[in-house]
Amino acid sequence: MSEKTADISNYVKMLDDDNSSIRREAVERLVESKNPATVTHIAKALMDENKGVQQAAADALINIGGKDVVKSVMPLLWDDSPARRNLAIEVLEVVGGEGKDLIVGILNDKDPDVRKFAVDVLGVVGDEEVVDSLISSLKDSNPNVRAATAEALGKIDDQRAIDPLIEMLGDEEWVRFSVVETLSTIGDKKVVPHLLDALKNTGAVQYGIIEALGRLKDCDAVPHLLDLMSGAESGVRNLSMKAVMEITEGEENVVADKVGKDRFLQYLVESAEDVNPDVKKYALKGLGTIGDPMSAGVVIRTAAEMDLEDEETIGAVMEALEGINSPEALLTFLGTKDLTRVEEDDEPLINVVLQVLGRIGNEKTAKSLSNIIFKVHWPVRIQILNALSQIGSEGSQDRIITAIKDKNGRVRRAAALALGKIKNSKSLESLTSLIEKEKFPDVIEDALQSLVSIGGEAFQKLEKFRLSKDPHLRGIACRGFGMLGEESAISSLLKSLEDGEWKVRKAALMSLVALGFNDSSATLQTLLEDENDHVRGAVVALLASFGDERALSPLLTALHDKNMMVRFRAAEALGGIGGDKVLKALIEVINNDSGPARIGAVKAVGIMKDSRALEDVKKLLSSEDEILRDVASEALREINESIS
Repeated sequence: MSEKTADISNYVKMLDDDNSSIRREAVERLVESKNPATVTHIAKALMDENKGVQQAAADALINIGGKDVVKSVMPLLWDDSPARRNLAIEVLEVVGGEGKDLIVGILNDKDPDVRKFAVDVLGVVGDEEVVDSLISSLKDSNPNVRAATAEALGKIDDQRAIDPLIEMLGDEEWVRFSVVETLSTIGDKKVVPHLLDALKNTGAVQYGIIEALGRLKDCDAVPHLLDLMSGAESGVRNLSMKAVMEITEGEENVVADKVGKDRFLQYLVESAEDVNPDVKKYALKGLGTIGDPMSAGVVIRTAAEMDLEDEETIGAVMEALEGINSPEALLTFLGTKDLTRVEEDDEPLINVVLQVLGRIGNEKTAKSLSNIIFKVHWPVRIQILNALSQIGSEGSQDRIITAIKDKNGRVRRAAALALGKIKNSKSLESLTSLIEKEKFPDVIEDALQSLVSIGGEAFQKLEKFRLSKDPHLRGIACRGFGMLGEESAISSLLKSLEDGEWKVRKAALMSLVALGFNDSSATLQTLLEDENDHVRGAVVALLASFGDERALSPLLTALHDKNMMVRFRAAEALGGIGGDKVLKALIEVINNDSGPARIGAVKAVGIMKDSRALEDVKKLLSSEDEILRDVASEALREINESIS
């Protein structure tokens, strides 16, 4: 006996060991031997009492594959244990294609369960060569086998199955359901007349047919589905309307020709009044698709009954109103409401209508909204301003400019944003005035953003602020220069670095960061000695943005700053530059500093991935500071990864 054969013999004996771990190891060893003779032994392990051994055997047989595996596993299809049968099916579904003739051979077995197992496996295998055999199984005496066969043919998706499947539309209910699903999967429209004939079915089969007709997208089915909706229960109406929407998408005119536009609209209107919210949504989609202006009122009435706190519902209503595209109808609706004090129940719908007007409105719409803007409750005024900004009408600009002086801060903010979207230089003076007088920071920021987005003379307006005696305005100017994104602003910002107010100096520094300024001038060196911690921190942020040797010397200086957060930022920034000088300085901080500065230094050496810092970082693993321990652990991981 050869050594290899002896090994296999030992592994086979191990399959009978009392220890399941040894039996599992035996399976793995038999697979490694790559000897075809081991297949039958591994297959027997599928009957092991231990699930781990069973699964190992199944995985092994799948890995080996081949007709011998199919032959060895098939007997388990007759086993009394569901678990073992399922394992056999699991294996056969993967490797069964290599022994499909063996599986086809049991399609006529006397046991209907075995026949069904064979059908299921062949469906997953998906080989077109077995289609004829499966078609024969459509006539099996057992309904479960016939239903499974229909499903298997759907997975293979072969046109040869269509006619035999059509003949089965008169079979038992569960079989018919599987047949309908498979016919829609194969997707040949010649089955539509047969499915329409079968619509008289009720229950699950009728549901399946309706869904199938929607997937097949044949316009001939629409009249039948619309007729079916009359007097049907809610579930049927819902599915039918969904199917109609699926079919008519992109084919609206064809459908209108077949059923008549008026008739189609009537069905949609009736469906919009349905108690089922899903039916309502499908109806709204249809009304929006047809786009008849007369149906805008129907959509609005329907929307009033729906949950306009739900994003999906809001989307359905807006899509329908946009599709109908009738600003006049929406303005008429607004005219029926008392907008001077909006009822809580009305507010969501009014907001939706105004949002849609912003998307579909025109100059006439803008004029109408401008005429009522100061006659309505302030929340409505905000929505009107948003709509006007979307329409982009210059004709309404004067009204928006007037709204900048509104007593309500939220209205002023909306007006500022609206002017930024319209982008007319005529607004610059008004925005400048608002910024000068405004007390709310969020309004100022949005007005500043709008001023900058308009461009033109925005730079000159900001320069005027920079020269103001008011430090608040000087700070605003610096932020605006950063938003402007123009290199011409750099010279103004550099001048602001010498401002007497620390907030202005900090704002100038942060805008220089935003503009990508990268000149380590003497001014920056001087500012590292600034009396204010925030300013020195901003200098470090600017130097960090350089990311190279130009920032090295000042950042090393900042490592000795009196403020621990400045030291922290300097240490972090130095990690991105690296080098011997940096490493030495960071190790000194790790060993002699504390708090955030030490944490920043540890992070930095982790970024540098320099093994020379290993021992110094390791010492920190025993620190009482949990954050420091975690940062040190991460730094060590990064360093060790670079070494390996």
